[in-house]
Amino acid sequence: MLNFFFQKLSKIHYLSPDKSTEVYNIYHKSSKYLVPMMSLSGFNHSFVNQNHFTNLIDTITVSNIYFHSLVSCSTIITDYITNIKLNTICRIINIKGHSIALLGFIYFINCSNENNNIIKNNRNNNR
Repeated sequence: MLNFFFQKLSKIHYLSPDKSTEVYNIYHKSSKYLVPMMSLSGFNHSFVNQNHFTNLIDTITVSNIYFHSLVSCSTIITDYITNIKLNTICRIINIKGHSIALLGFIYFINCSNENNNIIKNNRNNNR
């Protein structure tokens, strides 16, 4: 019974994105934007005050990194873990871990900008 459950669970598309040609097409197309987006994000933080545009760039960059890491880890799981139960458990940990990290980074990006604006407003009001 448990074996049947693990086999059915491992066939769900979101647990194994590396088995989809559509996902691989997106993966290869978006890989061209990894370095430019990280460079733009770094440039924005170095020379421009943080604003909503900076948050948007950072969120897109983090989402692209999340997607690439998720698909890459899924490919590694497919290649090296042959036991079906362990494979499924690793895939669940992969998607949950990456999702928690993505949500945490997006929360940090948005909250750090709000905190910076509050600090700047307090400094301007105290002058």
